[in-house]
Amino acid sequence: MDGRVLVLEGLDEAGANVKDITIDHFSVAAPGRELLKNASLKISHGKRYGLVGSNGVGKSTLLKLLAWRKIPVPKNIDVLLVEQEVVGDDKTALAAVVAANEELLKVRQEVAYLHDSISDDGDDLYGNDVGEKLGELYEKLQILGSGTAEACASKIWLGWPSLLLLDEPTNHLDLRAVFWLEEYLCRWRKTLLVVSHDRDFLNTVCGEIIHLHDLKLYVYRGNFDDFQSGYGQRRKEMNKKFEIYEQLMKAAKRTGNPF
Repeated sequence: MDGRVLVLEGLDEAGANVKDITIDHFSVAAPGRELLKNASLKISHGKRYGLVGSNGVGKSTLLKLLAWRKIPVPKNIDVLLVEQEVVGDDKTALAAVVAANEELLKVRQEVAYLHDSISDDGDDLYGNDVGEKLGELYEKLQILGSGTAEACASKIWLGWPSLLLLDEPTNHLDLRAVFWLEEYLCRWRKTLLVVSHDRDFLNTVCGEIIHLHDLKLYVYRGNFDDFQSGYGQRRKEMNKKFEIYEQLMKAAKRTGNPF
């Protein structure tokens, strides 16, 4: 994000111990254009929000401003932003998280299978190799569980924040990894705000949609399909009001009476 992006005004009326984020009448400007003007934002604790809007309107910028506290977030709310950028092994941080969890699950399943293969009298399907194999697996479990691996460090990050911000989290994930992430986030008990172009992902994970449109933030209850339905209805109502306004203006011109 350009370092010259500015947040103009903006007021957070929250006290020190609240879990919700309420910011009224704030504006965001980038060089040569406005991103938000006199907008308001309320993020309630424990809800999962999808942030949607046309490309280039400032969705990722808004996430960064929240993470960097350029937009005032109560001090007691810790924030983590996980972006699209790849880490050292060409995986995104989130892809590393998923890979670490899948590897951990796989090793645990192998250990359980080996234990089940050992009979009560000490015989097993692998002969003398079972002890060596179990030793290798236990060592792997210790490494994965300790958080010493970079991917596991990424996995641990997701356990901490009161507000988790995800920018296009399904990019670079295969279908199985997306399913894992959806299941993980559906159990998320803190607050989530996610930018994604993946309609199915938003439908599965999010319970409310924030629409960044015309320099404002509009909240719709429900998932992405519910948002599309509600937004379509809102557009019809706005078009109807505009048609009535045009008719009144034309009538005023014909009669010479001020509108």
